[in-house]
Amino acid sequence: MKKFIAGVMGFIMLMSSAACTGCSLDSTNVNQISLSSAETIVFGKYHDEDIEWLVLDTNQSGSKLLLSKYVIEAKCFNDIGSDSAGYDSQSWEKSGIRNWLNSDFLNETFTEAEIYGIGITSRMNRGNTKYHVKGGGETYDQVFLLSIDEAKAYFATEEDLRAKPVENTESELWVDEDGYCNWWLRSPGCDNTRSANVRSSGYVYLRGDSNNSNILGVRPALWVNFESIGYAESVESSRKESEAAATSETTAKTIKVNPALIKFPYEGYARFGNYNSGSLDWIVLDKQDDKVLLITKNIVYCRPYMESESDTTWEKCSLRKWLNEEFYNDAFIEDERNMIITTDVVNKGNADKGTHGGNNTQDNVFILSLDEANQYFRGDDSRKAVGAYSAVRQGLYVDSNGCSLWWLRTPGAVGYASCYVDHLGRVKDGGIMNRYTYIGVRPVIWVALK
Repeated sequence: MKKFIAGVMGFIMLMSSAACTGCSLDSTNVNQISLSSAETIVFGKYHDEDIEWLVLDTNQSGSKLLLSKYVIEAKCFNDIGSDSAGYDSQSWEKSGIRNWLNSDFLNETFTEAEIYGIGITSRMNRGNTKYHVKGGGETYDQVFLLSIDEAKAYFATEEDLRAKPVENTESELWVDEDGYCNWWLRSPGCDNTRSANVRSSGYVYLRGDSNNSNILGVRPALWVNFESIGYAESVESSRKESEAAATSETTAKTIKVNPALIKFPYEGYARFGNYNSGSLDWIVLDKQDDKVLLITKNIVYCRPYMESESDTTWEKCSLRKWLNEEFYNDAFIEDERNMIITTDVVNKGNADKGTHGGNNTQDNVFILSLDEANQYFRGDDSRKAVGAYSAVRQGLYVDSNGCSLWWLRTPGAVGYASCYVDHLGRVKDGGIMNRYTYIGVRPVIWVALK
């Protein structure tokens, strides 16, 4: 059975195509909204009540940036005592409110299909320029808070920034005499024990309040692609139909290919399968007759090629076993697996280093070889890849530009190392030790279209 994993996202996400990867705010291109004319959407349920959202922005792929119209809850930004380690170096990256938004809130508020459509986006966490306080490292989030810059850029006036709480809130939220409350921003305040916020008057309070305060409110923000949600719902429906058919005594034994399960949203790209609650987006490397060769657009997982330091080949490595068993069964429903072609994989050695590639294999899922990485990509830039949030959380190496390393199946200079692509997109034929755990995986499949 295909798994929709809806925990603290192990981020899309593969970077999920549901929203933009590496989003950064350019205030010169933002259309400021006024509450009197803002577009609103009802999406998700919190404490069994519908959530109403303001549409702040729409990107080129049709994804929408949403901010809850009302304050949904009162929360500490970070519940950490003054005598605890890290008290003086708090940030959005390390905050309890970020963890809550991307775990409990996410899973309790949205269905599996809705989570599928919520994009994993990189957040550039700028500091507080008035008080010269740094904002912390870049983060990858499905749900986040607005920054100082975003709050000022997206809203036309302070009056538009004012927010009331949802009805029937049972939290300790402070509310003024007119029914408005203060709500957190993710930017730091005058030091790293405080965070900026919007006051009940709509004023952006740069000095900020203590992160321990539990009377300020939360207005979640997220990027959503509703087309992806519809796709997830159709896949889940297909999965249920497949399972029902499998349990029926009259189930036909013939394998059918359903080409409707693969989408081509953009030229050169495909959408097929689902992993860690995010749609799997693929680059089309080749097309032959009625089949296509696909590689994931982003790094979907982080794991060693082989856990031991002994010599190995693609045929015998643990990464191959994981791809063709756990990943294959988790990422694709039965109808999708019917479309994946079992491939004769040729495992050449490393001619320059004189290492043996091992026996050829038959695989449903594999990774590129040294030669294929050079054949299918046009230069280093095209080979650069970013990691899903799940991969980053697992320990994937990420450089300052968000790029990571990913495995190739060809052996390196020795039998206990394998070739890889580095963070600059360069193919490294000397290899890196197979047991290293911070290298990413970009699965490759052939898919039948008829």
